[in-house]
Amino acid sequence: MARQALLTRDSPPILDFIVDESALRRPLLPAQGMSRQLRHIVEAAERPNVSVRVLPFDLGGHRGLDGSFMLLGFNKARTVIHVEHKISTFFLEDEREIAFYRDEIDSLRAAAMNPDESSDFIAAIAHELGSGQGTQQ
Repeated sequence: MARQALLTRDSPPILDFIVDESALRRPLLPAQGMSRQLRHIVEAAERPNVSVRVLPFDLGGHRGLDGSFMLLGFNKARTVIHVEHKISTFFLEDEREIAFYRDEIDSLRAAAMNPDESSDFIAAIAHELGSGQGTQQ
């Protein structure tokens, strides 16, 4: 809840998510719970400081399939890349590494649906799940 409150403060962080369709469709909760989670994502993406872009299945392979990462930019500190794996996490601070990941982000953004298309797409999946048309009840 404290992290969610960050989105509504006077100077909220800017969040730009790029997510693979598989993360939206993989049933980690019963269908109704998944539907609620997806609707929450759509609502969050309505904020001016939050954008969500979807990499659809029909895109095939893409540069994001080798693992997730976060580019963390700060006003008063250096930009870093945060990489998580099953048993470890690390931060990259070297300018060449950051430039590499910025290129990765640019590539993924170019391949993904735009934010409006993505919100509509996520809302449609939420509707499918909420109405019993989607994956597992």
